[in-house]
Order: sequence, then structure tokens, then C-alpha cells
Amino acid sequence: MAKTINTRVKVPANCPAEEATSPLCGERDDVATSKPYGRVPIDGGGSKGKTSLSSFLKCKRAVNIATMNTRTLRSPHKQIELCALAQDYKIDVIGIQEHRTVHDDQLQYENLIEGFQLITSSAWRNSMGAAVGGVGVLLSNFARKVLVSVCYISPRILKVTLNGNPQTTIIVTYSPTNVADEDDVTDFYNQLTKATRKYLHTTFS
Repeated sequence: MAKTINTRVKVPANCPAEEATSPLCGERDDVATSKPYGRVPIDGGGSKGKTSLSSFLKCKRAVNIATMNTRTLRSPHKQIELCALAQDYKIDVIGIQEHRTVHDDQLQYENLIEGFQLITSSAWRNSMGAAVGGVGVLLSNFARKVLVSVCYISPRILKVTLNGNPQTTIIVTYSPTNVADEDDVTDFYNQLTKATRKYLHTTFS
């Protein structure tokens, strides 16, 4: 009969039980027990009968995040084209600048083709009455399922939070141009600095 060789390193006998997770004393799985402690539940897991949001970032799933200055998204065919591009390149989140759509709501939610959702803050009008600016985010069907919140910070800054451990925060921005008023530039960067510092460890911007 073939002899089974155990290649696992045993926990030192003088290692206290409470220190079994220390790198110097091996992992908990090295403790002689059929049911090791400290197992981390899989993404979206939990107790039987309970459901929870899945995580946006996963080791076994590639996640693509992009940004795009669309110059306008007012026409339906532009929205369809954007969704098609996101689907072709397997992009889950696209931060959008200059959609140029003016609406009354602080945040507007639109369900598009193939399960995509477009969330925008309103653009504004310049001195000539033309619609300019506007930020938003396009979410794939997967990203929609793990969406926690969308927060309006300013007409140029939008914060999107996606579930995970820790949560993933994406800040979409449309910065002032080099001909903008100095006060507008200062206000924008003050707001952006405040937002990124608050979510420093989980932020993409």
C-alpha cells in the first residue's frame, strides 16, 4: 500500500492558540481540526436564507473602468452607440463628461439597452443659452446590481459607490478649462480635494 506523505508544516508546539494566525506560527488551517476557524465567506455569501450584494472587485473577474468625454448624449442613437461600445469592450463603468443634457432633477436615471443604466447630473447653460458640461456614469447590468449609491457633489463632480469589502468609490469629474473664471477653478479643486480625501483608500477618479 502506498504511503501517504503529509507535506504540511505543523504549528510549533509552543505556539499559543490565540497566536495561531501569526505569520510566524503558521495559518489557522495548520491547526489540527476538521473545521478551521476564520474562513472568509465568498463574495455575496452569507448565512443560508440570506442574500446580500455581490462585490464589485473580485479576484476571479476582470473589471474594466473607463472615462469618456462624449461631447453630447442628448440623442438616443448616441446613447445606443455608447452602450454598444461598452458591451464590445466589456466595460462595466464609464465615467462621462459633457453629456450636455439639461434636466430638472439633481440626478436622472435612464434605463438603456442590454441592461445598461445611465445616471447623470444636469448640464448647465452658458451665456448664449447653449447646454454645456454635465457629468454622469454608465453602468453595466453587473455594476447596477452592486450599486450602493450615487451622490451629487457639484455640477462637475459625481460620486459613485459600489459594494465590496471595502466598498469601491469612483469619482467622476469634469474640470474647468483654462479660460474658466479663477474662482470657479478654485471651488472645483477644493471640492475635489475634500471628496478624494474622505474616500482616499477606496477611490478611483
